[in-house]
Amino acid sequence: MLKKKTLTAMFSLALAGTMVLPALAAEAISARQGEADLKPLIAEAPALNLPLAADEHLLTRAELVSVLHEQEGKPSVNFAMRYTDVDQEAEYAEAVRWATSQGIACGYGDGTFGPDDMVTREQMAVILYRYAQSKDQGFTGAWAVPLPYADAGEVSSFAYEAVCWVTMKDVMGETGDNQFAPDSGVTHSEANPMLQQYFSAVEQTEIANPFLECKTMEEAAQVAGFSMELPQGAEPVAIRAVEDDMIEVLCQLEAGPVTLRKAVGDQDISGDYNHYAQIDVQEWNGRTVTLKGNDGMFMTATWLDGGYTYAVRAEDGLDRDGMYAILSQMQ
Repeated sequence: MLKKKTLTAMFSLALAGTMVLPALAAEAISARQGEADLKPLIAEAPALNLPLAADEHLLTRAELVSVLHEQEGKPSVNFAMRYTDVDQEAEYAEAVRWATSQGIACGYGDGTFGPDDMVTREQMAVILYRYAQSKDQGFTGAWAVPLPYADAGEVSSFAYEAVCWVTMKDVMGETGDNQFAPDSGVTHSEANPMLQQYFSAVEQTEIANPFLECKTMEEAAQVAGFSMELPQGAEPVAIRAVEDDMIEVLCQLEAGPVTLRKAVGDQDISGDYNHYAQIDVQEWNGRTVTLKGNDGMFMTATWLDGGYTYAVRAEDGLDRDGMYAILSQMQ
């Protein structure tokens, strides 16, 4: 079992480089709209301090994270965002940066975010669920919520829990003929009541941050009760620790930003629960290492060693040799 502190840390904080949404089938994200088509959301919601509009434009990924960013108070984060299709000067850029750093919504795994792609219904469910988890909402412990939809089998495995939650909270339901239609889009006029219900369902309370910001690795070791050695050449961008539990370091490597974690116990602390086409489990230097990614590029690596659990999260993906080069130097 993961410690409560660890669970809270994984779902409640601005953790860098976590839980990237997998690339969906091309037909599921084929609708691209120009930036000129971006429309504000939420009709008549002054209490939420959100823009006003209601129309038949399809909701985009950038628009959805912008609504959540607005609701959160438009925080600024220090995070290296490397998407090839996100203009750093775009009005939605800071929202995308924030959502990525929080693990609420990230890229497709190929270096793109798809800001102008329509957000599919199951993508929307996942993004809303992850934001709810950052507010300490969501399922805990044993739960079972059978989906009542005729097309429940078409909901992706990575989205199933989220779809259960938005269904239970009456945020999203059937589109007609008892269908959830996971790959369909959502219009602005459909999104407005969904978001109104969603913000009513999510408890807007401050969640205690279990991580302590640390200036040095030595300070992090004092907080966590153990040390963690970084790979050679790693330049720490942010160092955090949970008391007697975990160390997390966001590093900048030549290959891109990488998040390194070490915690007490034997559970997966990667925070990445997405479906990948390639999952390799191999024995390496006396450790059983699990690599997850697509087409030879791995996003996460996890392993156990000496009573500790480790995780590497590569924002841009690494090949096998690149991952093992990091693993060989982490302790």
